[in-house]
Amino acid sequence: MLSEVPKHDKLLTTLQSLLQLPATDVAETFQQTAQLVTQALDAEKVDVFLYDPSTESLIAYGTSVTPLGKKEKAIGLDCLPLASGGAGGRGLPNRPNLLDRTSTA
Repeated sequence: MLSEVPKHDKLLTTLQSLLQLPATDVAETFQQTAQLVTQALDAEKVDVFLYDPSTESLIAYGTSVTPLGKKEKAIGLDCLPLASGGAGGRGLPNRPNLLDRTSTA
């Protein structure tokens, strides 16, 4: 049986790796951050977004190198414009609640 690294050890190793990333190139650092977090959490995709006030959008400066991450970029979902005022004026994307569109009749 293959021995797996305990989850807390994997997360600690990831944190140590994140702390060692260079801060000289934001895009490259965020790209590496997304990839490290993807691997640590066994996630399908991770994005690191920053708010761009000039376009009032969230821009994915780091996207994990996964099939879903590549598809996201290909179809333009790496730039998310915020609705006017966002969710409650907090600057969050205004997404309709799926339950609001579900018929209960």
